[in-house]
Amino acid sequence: MKATLLLLLPAILMAASASGAGKYSKEIPKIAVPLPAVTAITLDARNVAAGRSLSNTVAPNPDATRKTTTHSETLEINVRNLGPVLANVTVHWFWVGRYVTSGNWFRAGEGEKALAIDSKKSEVVLAECGDVEGHVTKAANEHYKSGGNMLGWVVTVMNSQGEIQAVKASDAYLQGFAIEQPPKKRK
Repeated sequence: MKATLLLLLPAILMAASASGAGKYSKEIPKIAVPLPAVTAITLDARNVAAGRSLSNTVAPNPDATRKTTTHSETLEINVRNLGPVLANVTVHWFWVGRYVTSGNWFRAGEGEKALAIDSKKSEVVLAECGDVEGHVTKAANEHYKSGGNMLGWVVTVMNSQGEIQAVKASDAYLQGFAIEQPPKKRK
């Protein structure tokens, strides 16, 4: 019985963290992204680089030690125009994270680029995430985690009228953030 409970505990904890970390947590938007029935624009995005570094940093308590893990990623975004005429579009990207202590969502490393893509051509954009930091602080009478965890990314392509033409996310559950973006990361 104990062994079964210990095996199920990680699944229970993951389900609890996915459903929100408290009454102040922002839920994942359940909005389906409306895409046009016919569009000549296609979108592909993939991670081409990721990094993680660990360093000793200054803790708020002078008697404590703090280790900071910094996460970074680079995306390769490929936007294609399969139509017969030039397409003027804007590609917008951001990373989605979650604060360790509150469980609230945030966005980081966002950017956008206007593109004029000729018929039957494609454009490649490299997007870099602003570093997301997570901290582990230890002292004689305290031990806690703070900062944020990077969970994934969202990329959208909009036409000149601001209508979404294509959406791509690192995980399907993040696609709702294409319409209802989380707030920007605190500095």
